[in-house]
Amino acid sequence: MRYQRVKSFILLYITSLFLSAQNGNKDYTDNPGNNRGPNIIFIYVDDLGYGDLGSFWQNQISGDRKMVTPYLDAMANEGAMMTHHYTAALSVLLLELP
Repeated sequence: MRYQRVKSFILLYITSLFLSAQNGNKDYTDNPGNNRGPNIIFIYVDDLGYGDLGSFWQNQISGDRKMVTPYLDAMANEGAMMTHHYTAALSVLLLELP
């Protein structure tokens, strides 16, 4: 029973992966006024704290910078900074296989 549930989950995941890849070939020049595609970048990292990037006030009190991230800082300064979307919870799926 548990194996069947894991198997169906993996099948659903692979199917959604292939379907999302098919949408990547979409041509965004259908609208004559829209000559560019969407400009959205998701950066998903592991073990990165809120204050580890310079654009998010890295070590503002001590002034000591552990990591220098000039390109990420420039990209964040030109775009939208979502400061209320931080989570400290686990974002992994734990499965127990028999």
